Amino acid sequence: MGNMRKWLFAGTLAVSGALFASQLTGHELCEGFLPDNDMSIPLGLSQTTGGLTEQDFNDVLDQIEALYQPEVAAHGGNLAIIRHWEDSTVNASAMRMGKSWQINMFGGLARHPAVTKDGFALVACHEMGHHLGGAPKVSGFMRTSSKWASNEGASDYYATLKCLRRLFEKDDNEKIVADMDVDATVAQACEAEHGRRLDQLLCIRGAMAGMSVSGMFNDLTKNRKSVSFTTPDTSQVRKTSNKHPAAQCRLDTYFAGAVCKVSTTEALSDQDYRPGSCADASIHARGLRPRCWFKPDGSSGGGGDNGPWG
Repeated sequence: MGNMRKWLFAGTLAVSGALFASQLTGHELCEGFLPDNDMSIPLGLSQTTGGLTEQDFNDVLDQIEALYQPEVAAHGGNLAIIRHWEDSTVNASAMRMGKSWQINMFGGLARHPAVTKDGFALVACHEMGHHLGGAPKVSGFMRTSSKWASNEGASDYYATLKCLRRLFEKDDNEKIVADMDVDATVAQACEAEHGRRLDQLLCIRGAMAGMSVSGMFNDLTKNRKSVSFTTPDTSQVRKTSNKHPAAQCRLDTYFAGAVCKVSTTEALSDQDYRPGSCADASIHARGLRPRCWFKPDGSSGGGGDNGPWG
């Protein structure tokens, strides 16, 4: 990560805060996909490795929009993907304002050298997960009675369990995976858990997209211990946490969503975490939500109707 830092310029939270405030008049800023940070990657910054082009940025968001617009409409909402390509903020967020289901995607995050195109798609899927990721839900802005936002861990899980699989399904996945440096642990787990070759490939892409964004977590926190598929977080929470899990715990969650054998057609529930997911250890040897953020019999907080979520 040392070489990566030379591309990252110090910014101020005031800049991104002012931008959010201009968009969210009368609303309070909540944490984004990443915790509040002072990273800033301006448009035009010279990079020699990694990062997305503007075309890549728009291609991914066009695909997300086409995939999810009908689903959001079926729930009575209007999907609005706000594209801040020129903004240097290294983050992303989701919010609701009435019937407008929004996700905010920033160019600074897309330009981070650790982020691949699949990794950027995972971030967008995480933001969709706040809208559609099911239980556990989280308390939000103004503490109103409606619970719209899935918590951080649930949104991470949704990204690889449902969203990326649907997004990547029609790609030439055999060729794409052949061009990747796939972690052996990922390949073995995906092939063991999924019988159909397409599902194995989608599992691999989802897990490796998680590793891409994990590089960004390490850079942000200056974590000297790299995350790995072979070193899962063994901690166990006493109550489900709604906050951002630690970097290793987030990677474990992406991996769990990727290897879970439950079909994308099986719907998640806003009230019960079990439907549409791997939730029974006697049935699913792998793919359960990691205990480093999730307690099966725990509960999340109250509800929020209009707050933005990361």
